Amino acid sequence: MKAHSISPGNTPGERKVTYSVYTIGYEKRSPEELIRIIRDLEIVTVIDVRISAKSRKKGFDQNSLKNALASVNVRYIHMPELGVPKEKRDYLLQARGSEEFLETYLEILGENSAKIGDILRIIQKEKALLLCYERKYSDCHRSALSDLIVRTFPGLVSVSHIS
Repeated sequence: MKAHSISPGNTPGERKVTYSVYTIGYEKRSPEELIRIIRDLEIVTVIDVRISAKSRKKGFDQNSLKNALASVNVRYIHMPELGVPKEKRDYLLQARGSEEFLETYLEILGENSAKIGDILRIIQKEKALLLCYERKYSDCHRSALSDLIVRTFPGLVSVSHIS
């Protein structure tokens, strides 16, 4: 398990990073491996940011995941409003690494961007992890989501991507 961290640089007068959030993709993982990682990180809440919490991969549909997490005292929240519709996913990923990536994701979020504040309220209280499918965070919209969280709350939040 490797973590890649992003956090804003703190400049004099700027608030220090005080909250952390993790991200992970379950691609090429078993449900047992995912649960082990979550337990090792002492995660309290998993926030599923897939638009649809269905999965062809056994153990990763919403009910199975929710039950598995509950068995280890981890809360599950599905925030489909933070997901990317299938028809826009390829376009978004082609723009990754650019300002267009973030702008496109913001357009997709639209009025649901208030959910970013919901994430901050959660991570202010407990250790949380954003979950999606793609194992490599740079191939997933959660990289744009985490960039947006860091930019929305400059100096307050750091993100660690688990690969």
